[in-house]
Amino acid sequence: MTRSSLAHLLLTVLALPTLCDCFATSEVLAFAAPLKTTRFHDTITNAAVCKVQYDWLVSKTGKTTLKSPNPLEYKPCPYETWAITLFKLFLPARAASLQFAANSVKPDLDENTKNDPRFHFDSDLMISATNARLIAQRTAIINGLKVPAPDYNSLREAIGSSLHTIQDFYSHTNWIEMGKTQPNAHIAVDADLGIQIAPPDMAMCSDCSRDAMTPQQLKQVNDWDKDISNNLLELLGWTYDPLNVYICKNNILNNGYLTSGYFGSEEATAPKIASQMKCSHGGGADSTSRITATGGINKDTNTFLYSPHYDLHYAAADMAVQATINYFNGIREAVNNDNFGRLLGLF
Repeated sequence: MTRSSLAHLLLTVLALPTLCDCFATSEVLAFAAPLKTTRFHDTITNAAVCKVQYDWLVSKTGKTTLKSPNPLEYKPCPYETWAITLFKLFLPARAASLQFAANSVKPDLDENTKNDPRFHFDSDLMISATNARLIAQRTAIINGLKVPAPDYNSLREAIGSSLHTIQDFYSHTNWIEMGKTQPNAHIAVDADLGIQIAPPDMAMCSDCSRDAMTPQQLKQVNDWDKDISNNLLELLGWTYDPLNVYICKNNILNNGYLTSGYFGSEEATAPKIASQMKCSHGGGADSTSRITATGGINKDTNTFLYSPHYDLHYAAADMAVQATINYFNGIREAVNNDNFGRLLGLF
């Protein structure tokens, strides 16, 4: 990294609000080597929105030859190809996608939401409350799209916020570890999530051991603490303590029950109590990693430095993409198709 590029990066970092640790938040963090192959919230949202826009265009125009995106390839949306086929500029569509993506990051940045477990599907005791908030917000979004003159900017903001929480379900809970191959269709729709949630007195995780790490991995843990990219992340508020890092395998005890990890910055609302053997979010940014049960279950990143279940990151991200598409499709079914197209920047 050159001195000028480092200076530019530092200015960018200092201009951003502080953040928490959820699907690594935004692609702006890809400058950090351990996060280069991570699927971020905005990555996931842009991939899903492109597919939703494509489906609406084909339905509206009948142009079945329009280039179809594969959202799980995480490639740029083919707006230029669509423009050639349909003789139409897609600047509003690009802007809408960026707006959804930016707002899917905001719950990690906003002081009112970044430490609230109901915006991140954290803490098994808060799972039902989180879903209730999503149901209320989805109802408000649908009603907002039915009025004569919808406020599309406000609606994109609300949808982006909901998408953040829905995406976090797959990286923060044990849904993926249960072997589920499809998104939970009840989220943001039904009060009953269709699966039993771990009760307060049920132990859900066993202790992980740092002895599971190889000498090379331990060296990575300690070297990252001194790395300049980590120092820049810490300026963003993305704290890192090498003693919080664990690699966890098969540490979920009662995998037939839905659970979610506890996170240090949320302890005022949802404290982790050692005697209950609950799961931590885990990773270098989470101080609860060292509280019994040690370790954690998050799949936010593709590196063990921040995610004890890092090996399941891509599975969680891919399912979050599909869940995002499903959320949009549910809204589309409930509202006027033209208004839905305007929401997507396509009409």
